[in-house]
Amino acid sequence: MPGRNRDIGYITIVFEFGASENDFMTTSARDALRTRLGGRPVRVVGGYLRTYRPGGARLSRVLNLAWVYVRVAGHLLFQRPDAVVVRSTPPGIQTWTGFWAGIRGVPVLCWLMDYHPEIEARALERRGWIAAAALLRRIDRSAMKRFQAIVVLDQAMARIALSRSSGRPVLIHPTWSSRQASAVVSVPTLKPGRRCFVYGGNLGTAHDLTPLETLLGHAAKQGKVELHVIGAGVSGEARFREMVSRIPITLQVHPRTPFEKMPTLFEAIGADVGIVLLSDESAGLVSPSKFSAYLAAGLPLLYIGPAQTNSDLVCTRFIAGWSLRSGLQTEIIQKTCGELWSDESVRSRARHVAEARRYFESFNGDTFAEMVVSMLHGI
Repeated sequence: MPGRNRDIGYITIVFEFGASENDFMTTSARDALRTRLGGRPVRVVGGYLRTYRPGGARLSRVLNLAWVYVRVAGHLLFQRPDAVVVRSTPPGIQTWTGFWAGIRGVPVLCWLMDYHPEIEARALERRGWIAAAALLRRIDRSAMKRFQAIVVLDQAMARIALSRSSGRPVLIHPTWSSRQASAVVSVPTLKPGRRCFVYGGNLGTAHDLTPLETLLGHAAKQGKVELHVIGAGVSGEARFREMVSRIPITLQVHPRTPFEKMPTLFEAIGADVGIVLLSDESAGLVSPSKFSAYLAAGLPLLYIGPAQTNSDLVCTRFIAGWSLRSGLQTEIIQKTCGELWSDESVRSRARHVAEARRYFESFNGDTFAEMVVSMLHGI
């Protein structure tokens, strides 16, 4: 019942890559929960991998997934934490955790980072396996009923979760980074007749390049357009090269760069605008966090994707960029290109970046721990 002060002995966090200094969110959430619990233990259960490796179907990732499943079952059978917080990777781990926790009567909070198994259900639908997709969704709805609450990253994800949570609380808490709030935010220095766009991070199946190609192709008719791609991976870089072969813009690729060093790289490049992409089919399934690096560097966003994501919020609530839907109409393209080539328009949006940045930097391990502990005390 709400208001009940439930004693919490210790909490377990389940995550594919365990507690690693390379994953600031898990470690900061762990440390903040320990503080909130007065120094009581918070254990992180994960696989043998300690850093993210792209390619979920690679052998190392599959073996790591299997090991997480084994460890979670063993942990909940032979130890009994007072609560479990489970991140939604590897795929399906929240359903597996809910099953074993239910046997022991342990409350579970689902931390929905990427919406598995809905991602897999939609992939099955595209292949015509309708019955298999329906089965996954039934399993998902059943699992949602076992959670005390579901934490999601944005409103688009909350909309799907609410439709399946059977009245369980759905809480929104964006991702956070290790970058200090005191870092300097500067407005881009614009060069006449040139616009420099940056795309930082992986380019996967959730990212559609078609509307970006259309927009940049039109923008290139008015001046020199540069595109710098950072850490997009081998396949992502190949897709970008294919795109620029069809439109008159220049492309330069850079290796994967740590988040805290991205603003320095953007400054060296002379970046004007940061790009975030998301396909319509991925609405509510993933929540791109690339915008945080752009905000840290004072760059306005060019976001092309569905509404109600955090990137959309940056542009629509804080007016710190342009938010466009994937089906770009001619008048929208022309209007946006005109604003991208207007120095005052770019600077105006850049001036709003600091406000958006302050908002998202108000979320951190402490606010996440407060949300978790308050929810558990109310059980």
